[in-house]
Amino acid sequence: MEENISEKREKEAPETNAKEPVSEESLLNGEKRERPEKRDRNEDSISIKASSESNSLQDMSSLKTNKRKRLSQDRVGQLEDLIALDDKDASSWLKLIMEYKDKNKIEEARSVYERFLKVFPTAAQQWIDYADMELTNNEFIRVETIFSRCLRSVLSVDLWKFYLDYIRRVNNVSTGGAQARSVISQAYEFVLAHVGIDKDCGSIWSDYINFIKTAEIIFSHILFLK
Repeated sequence: MEENISEKREKEAPETNAKEPVSEESLLNGEKRERPEKRDRNEDSISIKASSESNSLQDMSSLKTNKRKRLSQDRVGQLEDLIALDDKDASSWLKLIMEYKDKNKIEEARSVYERFLKVFPTAAQQWIDYADMELTNNEFIRVETIFSRCLRSVLSVDLWKFYLDYIRRVNNVSTGGAQARSVISQAYEFVLAHVGIDKDCGSIWSDYINFIKTAEIIFSHILFLK
């Protein structure tokens, strides 16, 4: 009877899934297995960085290779390569513009001016040169479009003087009479409202005063003749 009870207790006793204790050596081995993984990740990061730098160097090398392939007389291509390497290279931009202007390739020069002014939007002298190129070719609508784009954002006295010269050129007082004088007078007031306090604006004030005096003399002469 006792033997049966003992056997029954042994059968009913819960089985234990005892795990073997983790030895210090196992932990150390485990740490040793994790460390190579960390090194692998670092190596991957270094590999990616090296690959990126390699691609960048290849791009630069490609540009330099293309530059070497240019013929010696391909001045435009050489300048375009320099601009591709550094779009802030103003000297190369201006040389490229002159290259086209010297060959009377106005459309190409116009295109380069547009590209240049996207990089240097406040370059007053280049706005003046651009407008002057169009004026030389009697492209009056293009000239006025250029003025509408740059005058308010580029407060350069030289640029505004060029604008006044243009207004006086297309509004001849001798042939336009009172209407031409009115347009010119309004242009002076417009200019002085924007750059009149500039220290370099003295000549514009003097021109405006002389213009008013001349207009008064002409008006008095007309009245006398009547």
